[in-house]
Parts: sequence; structure tokens; C-alpha cells
Amino acid sequence: MAEVDKSEKITINIGLVDLGQIDLLVDEGFYANR
Repeated sequence: MAEVDKSEKITINIGLVDLGQIDLLVDEGFYANR
């Protein structure tokens, strides 16, 4: 059985402050990318 990718690509609109927080988490290795 093929392994199913459990992630979906979505588009959201967020503020620059929130985006900065996400970038910090990416830099710290919590997430692979934005």
C-alpha cells in the first residue's frame, strides 16, 4: 500500500507580526518551512 501524504497545501492571510513569529519558529527548527 502506498503511503499517503497527510498534509495539504492551503493559503492563508496573516499579519506581518504573526509571520515574524512563524519565521522564528522555522529558524529554531520547529517547522521545516513557512
